Amino acid sequence: MNRNVRVSLVLAVTILVWLLSGLWFPQKMQSGSDLGAGDIVALTQVQARYLSWEYYSPTMKLFAETHANRHVFLRAQITGEVISTPQARGVFVTAGQTICELDSDGRQADYVSAQSSFHKSQLEYTGFLSLKRNQFQSELTIARAAADLEKARVRLDLARDAVDNLQIKAPFNGFLETRSAEVGDYLQPGGLCGSIVELDPIRVRANATDLQISYLETAQLVDFEVKYGEKYAATINYISSVADSKIRTFLVEATFANPASHLRAGVLGNLIVTAPRVIAHQIPGSVLLLDDNGKIIVRIISDGNVVENVNVTIVGESEYGIWVTGLPETVALITVGQNYVLAGEIIVPVFEGKTNE
Repeated sequence: MNRNVRVSLVLAVTILVWLLSGLWFPQKMQSGSDLGAGDIVALTQVQARYLSWEYYSPTMKLFAETHANRHVFLRAQITGEVISTPQARGVFVTAGQTICELDSDGRQADYVSAQSSFHKSQLEYTGFLSLKRNQFQSELTIARAAADLEKARVRLDLARDAVDNLQIKAPFNGFLETRSAEVGDYLQPGGLCGSIVELDPIRVRANATDLQISYLETAQLVDFEVKYGEKYAATINYISSVADSKIRTFLVEATFANPASHLRAGVLGNLIVTAPRVIAHQIPGSVLLLDDNGKIIVRIISDGNVVENVNVTIVGESEYGIWVTGLPETVALITVGQNYVLAGEIIVPVFEGKTNE
């Protein structure tokens, strides 16, 4: 190849690169003071797309775990030796069933004696009242009889409670998760007999960001989806008002019916939240930018082919793009070249596609 041909090729490539630089490497408009007579201003070309709003129902998936609705520890109220543990660990028990029984150790006899004393005091007081009406008893005697009756009533109540506390019972329907005492153990007040968990209803706990909780409220209906595909309709009953100091998220709790305790505590899944529908646009994730204040923006084309920055809020995502709010109903969105233009700049748009109907 002779020298002239080589020079011609170099010049041709140089000219081609210069022509394409207007599209791929935007040139900023010169100010009026920088322009001389006869200067030509090169406008930046960008690729754009017309978009129209759509209704969108944001759906969030929050990692969640099931927990017992209630988990209580059964403790002795009095001192005594364990003489019976009729329920095996892990069985389902109903409210009122005995879990541990303590030796009476004379408490039953005390109760019978207290009953007898109470009835005696009651009869004496009634008799004195009758005699008073016939003016055969003084006010002082009546007052003493009333005091004796009250003492007998208190003694009877204490004796009855002591007998009742000989049996440590299940306070609600649930599973006997642990049985800590065995026959022959000697329990002091506060000594542990066992623990019971309630799984119907069952509780689900999840953590949500500050953006996510803006779509949540108590009494809201949600779904709990376990890893193997089953879904359960649940209701949000608690949203924390204070973020966790370590992970900066808010605790969310929901409950749902769990007949026959089909699900156990500790099952993993997702809390699926479908928020009320909003007017939104689906855009490519590549067009999102951050302004000087760290806010999310996109660049659109307004009247006169002028670039405009618009703040948007991300409300969801799909395999086809990002859903945002904050844009006009119909908008010319810059999809290629948005990084090379500034707000207020006049550009040359090249549109792809058509306005959505």
